[in-house]
Amino acid sequence: MIIISLLFAILFTFSWLSDTVDGLIARILKQSTDFGAKFDSITDDVGAIFLLFEAYLLFPDLTKEYGSYVIVSIFLLIFGYLFRVFKAKNVGMHLISSKITALLLGFFFFYLLYFGFNPYLFWTGIILSYLSNIEVILVTIFKKKVDENTKSLFF
Repeated sequence: MIIISLLFAILFTFSWLSDTVDGLIARILKQSTDFGAKFDSITDDVGAIFLLFEAYLLFPDLTKEYGSYVIVSIFLLIFGYLFRVFKAKNVGMHLISSKITALLLGFFFFYLLYFGFNPYLFWTGIILSYLSNIEVILVTIFKKKVDENTKSLFF
């Protein structure tokens, strides 16, 4: 199990870092495309669910204690995704709140894998996850034009 945990930690770290910088590099090099933005959103959502499944396998005790909060986050993520697809006909959205949440949750999992559980990081990540997923739903409801360049409900 230690080898699987180490392998997962290394693969997760690479994935998290590459996902963090790929969009930045694409924008700097002016290589961003609509397809790339949509594909990035889909892989982020699928990756989040895969990451939670892996966390369940690697940390079953934490899952038992905090699993209900994570399930609410997954429900909001899936609901927001379905809402985007059926209401806005759009799967790609890169809200500032979502980027901040992904960065913090990535750091939480990084910290968890290498140093152990930190409740402050967990609760901050869960609260931000709820808020960013709710913002996705509200943007889809209230914004007239929703696309990959939508940054927030407020601007």
